[in-house]
Amino acid sequence: MIGRIFLGHPKNFAVVVPGLLYRSGVVSPRSLRALHKRLGIKTIVDLGATTLLPAREAAIQAAANALGLDRYALRLKGTGEGDPNEYVHALRILARQDQGPILVHCAAGAQRTGACIIFFRHLIERKPLDEAFAEAQSFGYHPRKDAALHAYVMRWHTAIADAIANGHTIAYEGPTARQDNRTPIDQLPR
Repeated sequence: MIGRIFLGHPKNFAVVVPGLLYRSGVVSPRSLRALHKRLGIKTIVDLGATTLLPAREAAIQAAANALGLDRYALRLKGTGEGDPNEYVHALRILARQDQGPILVHCAAGAQRTGACIIFFRHLIERKPLDEAFAEAQSFGYHPRKDAALHAYVMRWHTAIADAIANGHTIAYEGPTARQDNRTPIDQLPR
């Protein structure tokens, strides 16, 4: 973990890679404007996008559009589980430094964002998984309470690494919260 900044930023806001990657809980149009102004955020990876709150989604998308930001709305379950291709999509974005500075967030900034940063630390930065999980504990991940998330990361990290390295998707037939407003994974630059 690099460090936390609390000056009016969203819940669980922290620096992941200085000047390039940040993490947080849910953002509002106001906090998005502040993050863009203070940190130069250019890209948002929203792991908690939902069709259940269309007015909130529209307001955040409108704020992103007004600021000229790219926003990727990905849908994962609140536990951090779901279609592993959503993490493949997110990690391809996070790995591209020309997309930054990037903010990755979900509702609480704990499970979905935590899993994404665990995958980032391990698969992109090549840090040990135990070190990445230890960092996640600073942001609301609890090994006992979040045992399903731990099992999910352990189950999928190799397949996600392979999908990123080889440019394909993962065959997945489990429960999903698919979205209808994101760039198809096969259209992302590698």
